[in-house]
Amino acid sequence: MRKKEFRLKANSGLLNYTFDQDKSIVFQKLKGLPEQLQTSNVKNEFDLAKAWADFAKMSVEDSDFPETSMPIWNGHYEQFGRVMLELVRISRDREKHKGKGFYSTIPLLEDISFMGEPSGTEDRTFYRIWLNFIGHPEHQHPHINNIEAATYAWWGLLMTWAFSQVERLLYEQED
Repeated sequence: MRKKEFRLKANSGLLNYTFDQDKSIVFQKLKGLPEQLQTSNVKNEFDLAKAWADFAKMSVEDSDFPETSMPIWNGHYEQFGRVMLELVRISRDREKHKGKGFYSTIPLLEDISFMGEPSGTEDRTFYRIWLNFIGHPEHQHPHINNIEAATYAWWGLLMTWAFSQVERLLYEQED
């Protein structure tokens, strides 16, 4: 018997987002990433979003060490990848946010060069924040120690901002 898949239900916005539905995918494929973030496999914005989506899916669904017993809708991985792309854009466009109270929390691109290719244990923090954010029942109470708590909270705040930016951009596509 197939296990019930975790998927949020909604009528519009990011909750229904998939790469196939995004009208800006063509532009993401044409828009190169800043050099600091480019790797041999990740050259443009879409590559970055897809790399993060694939990394999360591979990590969460690892057959030897699965992070969840409840299968996750593929669109949630793609949403996560799109939010990670927006997080990079926020850093890239850091100067545009100058003067906003949030400005000082935005990392410099050179400080987040690791975002060009997700691969390590630390990178798992991001999709864990995402799964917590979207309400996955097995990720509502993250197991983090005191040292990780500040970093988890800081990235969670930045990802929330990125999420709101993606949501706004998707609503603009509907107009």
